Amino acid sequence: MTTPYTVPIKIGNLAGGPLLPATPVVDSVADHSVFPASLLESLGIEPLERMTFRRADGSQAEYDIGIASVIMDARERPCPVVFDPENACRLGVSTLAIFNLEDDPAGRRLRPASNLFLGLTESDGDAAKEVTPLRLTAVAPRADSRIWLRFSDGAAGEVDLSPLAGKGVFLAWADPSFFQSARLEDGVVTWGDELSLCSDALYLQLTGKSVGDLMPGSEGPGPAAARQIAALRRLPDGWRNGEGITFDTGYLDWLADAFARLYPPNAPAPTICPTTYGIVSLEWSLPDAEISLEIDPETHQGELVWANAHSANSGALALNMAEPEGWASLTDCFAKITGASE
Repeated sequence: MTTPYTVPIKIGNLAGGPLLPATPVVDSVADHSVFPASLLESLGIEPLERMTFRRADGSQAEYDIGIASVIMDARERPCPVVFDPENACRLGVSTLAIFNLEDDPAGRRLRPASNLFLGLTESDGDAAKEVTPLRLTAVAPRADSRIWLRFSDGAAGEVDLSPLAGKGVFLAWADPSFFQSARLEDGVVTWGDELSLCSDALYLQLTGKSVGDLMPGSEGPGPAAARQIAALRRLPDGWRNGEGITFDTGYLDWLADAFARLYPPNAPAPTICPTTYGIVSLEWSLPDAEISLEIDPETHQGELVWANAHSANSGALALNMAEPEGWASLTDCFAKITGASE
């Protein structure tokens, strides 16, 4: 019997936010990779459909399936992922195929896939065009929480990350020397041992393209808010390296109710991020701007912070999220910040 083995990866949301490490077991029988539903929900990854799978005991069951950004072997790819309520963590065949890797059970390792078959159809004349996967190839930190990036398609330039500095998981960026330690690791820009950013999200901010340009059909409204808030309820004390307090139940109940009743249906969906000090941060990576909103647990007063990389416009605005008008104003705020209302 072959001894199972694991491989180190990072996983994140295509729309942006933090990347988290994982060590799934390589499973060359599973059609798709499987991750704990709580992990995927905490990253704000939304199910796109529900599919029936046959389990190892022969029984069948339905599971949610979505798309995540997976970083492995110094490359980043969008991959289908299965939401498992029982916290399984397995790397399936579809992910291996996307990375052009195959299981070497004897050597207990992954190796480059052999005997790849390319089916050609007539397209644009007699030649089929090769699609080169997008990859971050170079990074260089700049002053004032800005970073220079270059991608494999030739796109290059600076991205302003100052709206995130000192907020939530990006608290460490308040120290300029730490921000200057940015490096390229496994195809993503990384600080320290755990803090990194999704390359696809940085590409969208740099180029002004949408998530749909990278992954057609992956965009959607914000029904994942309830799942993300449910994931916050499960965070224990010390959830981040011994730091991080549990969230007040009443605060999360209020937030879930506000999203269900008051969140503008035409507004882009946020990533709901926990902070170690017990405040939820709503974060949006829009084509022209990075926006965050922290809401006080007791007063429900919010501070909207933004930066528009194209217009160099940045600022902060107090919003009364205790009232419906505060939520309703988000659409107008986004339009003004991105310049869509001009």
